[in-house]
Amino acid sequence: MPADNFLTIEIPLYTLGCLLGFSMTSLLHIIPALLYTLVVIFGAYLASMLLQGKQRIWSLLAFLGIAAFPPLDSVQRLLVGPIHIGTVFFILVGIIAYKHFLTVERGKGSAFAIVMLVIVLTIVGDPFVLVLLVLPLILTESLQMFVSKRISFPENLVILGILLAVILSFGIRWILEIAGVHIPGAAGFVFTDITGMINNLTYAITFVYTIFHANIFMKSSFSISTLPLLINAIVVSTLIYAIIKWSKHALFQAATPDTKIIKVSVWSFIGILTALTVSTWGGIHGIRYFYPILFLIEVGSFPIIFAFVNRYVLIVATILVFVINAAPYAVSLYQAPTSKPPETLLIAVLKEHHLTQGLGAYWVSSIVTVQSEEQVVIRQVTISNYQIHPFYFLADEKWFDVSNLQRANFIVYRNSDDPQAYYDASERSFGIPDHQYNVGIYTVLTWNTPLLTHMQSGYSF
Repeated sequence: MPADNFLTIEIPLYTLGCLLGFSMTSLLHIIPALLYTLVVIFGAYLASMLLQGKQRIWSLLAFLGIAAFPPLDSVQRLLVGPIHIGTVFFILVGIIAYKHFLTVERGKGSAFAIVMLVIVLTIVGDPFVLVLLVLPLILTESLQMFVSKRISFPENLVILGILLAVILSFGIRWILEIAGVHIPGAAGFVFTDITGMINNLTYAITFVYTIFHANIFMKSSFSISTLPLLINAIVVSTLIYAIIKWSKHALFQAATPDTKIIKVSVWSFIGILTALTVSTWGGIHGIRYFYPILFLIEVGSFPIIFAFVNRYVLIVATILVFVINAAPYAVSLYQAPTSKPPETLLIAVLKEHHLTQGLGAYWVSSIVTVQSEEQVVIRQVTISNYQIHPFYFLADEKWFDVSNLQRANFIVYRNSDDPQAYYDASERSFGIPDHQYNVGIYTVLTWNTPLLTHMQSGYSF
């Protein structure tokens, strides 16, 4: 699968923000927060569209109870851009338009055009949408024709339109590359071995509970503070059971327009789990690919559970989930410390030691470079064959020219970046570091001379 570049998703918003006079540092906070808010609003609206009467309100509250109040340890990951949240927003817009196309006569053509536009823009900017939306739509409409044993115009139009949109999207990516626009490369879809699949599946299940603020398995003892986790875990487990039961009954049956939306949601969930289980994308390195599950499956969660759980029990559960997630979230925000972000202290230490050009792990390099307004420039690297090498994902190859790294004399990584592997790879590549600084969650290795002047024998950066 081609790499994501977000050229047609988040990047235009950052460009517009810069034109309006906002600093890039402030936009790194504003744009992700704006997109997350839009995802919550549009997701709640879509969830409310799948039921009738008062049930719409409970479906909306069920969505808000989970999606609007994420655990604070997830907020730090979710409010980082770009990281597929903009893609989820586009998908929700596309699904709303798709439902309009299925149910409303007036404006049907415009709704269909919006669906196609969403597919084109998202594939150009984030091809992961092939798993999140494109394949689910094709499966939903194809199965509808198969089980109904008839060929209808709407299903044909949707499938044909999607295929044309996909072809157009890859054509645009090809034109952009010819025009000199940097489209980053990435590792393709590679199947992992059986052991890897088992590990990926275990991690996927665990992390699904984590993003739903329901990972009770990580707690060694029970206390009142773990009660929200326990309640959420019960709800998520019930939802997973309901999805499995609903899928056996309805996934391969003829569907109403509302049921089609739920099918798209379920197929998207299945697609994400499958892709991240059987391939090398899974595990801890694929964390960012899991977050769309939080929103896309929540859209159809209430209508699915509604078919299997007593209505009054479901109402009580919805209120309970909303309260136990909203209340601690509000209290945590009120009590949140006013301490500076960890990268602020890192930048100060680097400046103090006159370290202004270096290399770093992916999640360190860009944020420090932007946050410091390029007073400290760090270029992203990765570990390959136990050595340090450039990481070209969302990067300009010119950054790694020898002429642009003549003064680079340090490497920085986070404690969560497999620090021992980074230290060993750094030593194999550039020799034993002369100094080591531990700055909060970061480790900084420094050498008294530029890195590229003392590369180890047999190593080439």
